[in-house]
Amino acid sequence: MARPSFPYGVSNFATLVQDNYVYVDRTAHIAALERLSSRYHIFLRPRRFGKSLFLSVLEHYYGREHRDEFEALFGKYYIGQHPTPRANQYLVLKFDFSGITTGSPENLERVFASEVQRSILRFMGNYAECFKDADYRRVEPSLPPSDYVAELLLFLSRNCPDEKVFLLIDEYDHFTNELVAFYPNDFDKVVSRNGFVRKFYENVKKG
Repeated sequence: MARPSFPYGVSNFATLVQDNYVYVDRTAHIAALERLSSRYHIFLRPRRFGKSLFLSVLEHYYGREHRDEFEALFGKYYIGQHPTPRANQYLVLKFDFSGITTGSPENLERVFASEVQRSILRFMGNYAECFKDADYRRVEPSLPPSDYVAELLLFLSRNCPDEKVFLLIDEYDHFTNELVAFYPNDFDKVVSRNGFVRKFYENVKKG
């Protein structure tokens, strides 16, 4: 049997388990998070502290599409031996903004909207039973980021009203931190009352 290797830079939990990487079991924190009164959690840690990997753990634990893999992925870890009732009970929507590059506000909005669109289309593909052909066409045009979220919420309320969504956002402040540091005037435009980032998160909050 091959010796486990250290997973530097590996942030996909399934890859880590399947390829026999070293993993220090942090899955007991899942149950601890569920016991907290807050429904919203923000992880603030330095780079390379495993934030993205932990989000991937949550994605595989709560995502309904990973139900058949549960034993293989979590069986030898704490949460696999002490699962909570919420395991694999959600539609998981994940946004990853780590690849967003800063620039002019107009170009930044286009890149941000493209990432939101890709994430939503990926979500719709994972849970295709909740969407109709016409829904996919509504997501294709070039929309403001907030409109993609609004459309998705409309589809779900109409087609799968009893389903619950588990939202994960990785690197939510990555590009805005760069704006603060290098383009402070653009930062005001992006996150102000009429800024596209503000509107995006307002629709997320409504959901």
